[in-house]
Amino acid sequence: MPPRPPGHESSSDGRFEEHARAYLSFSRLHHTAATHRTLRGLVEGKLVPFFRGWRLADIHVADIEELLAQHGSLSAASRNRILGALSALLKHARRRGHIQTNVARAVPRAREAV
Repeated sequence: MPPRPPGHESSSDGRFEEHARAYLSFSRLHHTAATHRTLRGLVEGKLVPFFRGWRLADIHVADIEELLAQHGSLSAASRNRILGALSALLKHARRRGHIQTNVARAVPRAREAV
């Protein structure tokens, strides 16, 4: 079988941090440099420390709500950015057949001031 192109790596053990690395490789190729830097900061700074060692299939809505609660009084925009980065990572994993559903989509977004 030919090697997969960058950003399409597979994770055999299904651990969050492996999928995070694959997603960031994908992000580097498919997003602007500024967007990739933002995503990398959120993934490496917030998501991986919380979900390190977890299997993607073991993440539930309550776990995501706990992640957000652990970061204290986030602004609505910050909460939505963290949730958006997680949702994008899980969408990437779902499209590659690693999970059946993107549970982050079931977490309500915070209402942002206009």
